[in-house]
Amino acid sequence: VINLEISRGNGKTLSENEENIVSDVDGTVGEVKVLRGTAVVNKGDVVKKGALLVKACITDKDGAEYPTYVIATVEIIYEKNRFFPCALPDETAKKTAAFMAASESDDEPVEIVTKETDGGVNVYMKLKRVISA
Repeated sequence: VINLEISRGNGKTLSENEENIVSDVDGTVGEVKVLRGTAVVNKGDVVKKGALLVKACITDKDGAEYPTYVIATVEIIYEKNRFFPCALPDETAKKTAAFMAASESDDEPVEIVTKETDGGVNVYMKLKRVISA
């Protein structure tokens, strides 16, 4: 008797339920990798939070859809802005604000721009969120 358990890189076991992948942020689709399921979006598409990204079905040559579990990864690039108040915004304050802003998120920073303003530092970030199932 062989017991086999299939798991993803994140340590969860594959679900036997059919589940779609939906976006949990507003942003632009980056890379889309689908091993099982049907991609509903393409690289460069703009999506809103809750948008369907990958359907839990496969389609045959006649257009009939069959439920399946999804094995896919979709990257979403989104923007986030933060303001950090400080009395004397300088280069050190800008670097500190950028570090603090980036560390608030588990998502990978793609771009970080800082700008001194009256009373603080504005931090503009583009982040990459990877959604997988």
